[in-house]
Amino acid sequence: MKVSIAFERASHVNSGTSVDPEELPWPKTQGRVMRHPLLHLEGDPRGEITHYGGLVLAQQFVRRFGVAQQLDSALTLFKRHAPYYESDHVLALAYTLYADGTCLEDQAALQGSEAVRRLVGACRIPDPTTAGDFLRRFKSAQDVEHLSGGDR
Repeated sequence: MKVSIAFERASHVNSGTSVDPEELPWPKTQGRVMRHPLLHLEGDPRGEITHYGGLVLAQQFVRRFGVAQQLDSALTLFKRHAPYYESDHVLALAYTLYADGTCLEDQAALQGSEAVRRLVGACRIPDPTTAGDFLRRFKSAQDVEHLSGGDR
């Protein structure tokens, strides 16, 4: 006789971090959500400080070499951008890895940090479930190879 086992599933909705879509901030202008502004860093006792300060190096690399523009020209997974571009998703995943994340759920730590959002010039960062939806748009290994530049 088969015994069914109920598995608990991890989800941002189950953990209580879900935010009503009406309450989420939207970018004031068109284009990518992550703007990658030129940074001038200083300590402000009134503001939030992040222990992900090493993201400054990654952010400046992305800004200096136009990584977001290159990603958007290489990937066309969305018919419309509401509000995220392909580069927003890829860079959010890269920043999560850079901040020692090991799974999609770790992206919520960056999403919830005002300091990280200011660092990358974004009013919001993709949710882990939205990131999962983005990753499911890749249909084959060749699609992922295209992302890593393996077909050039």
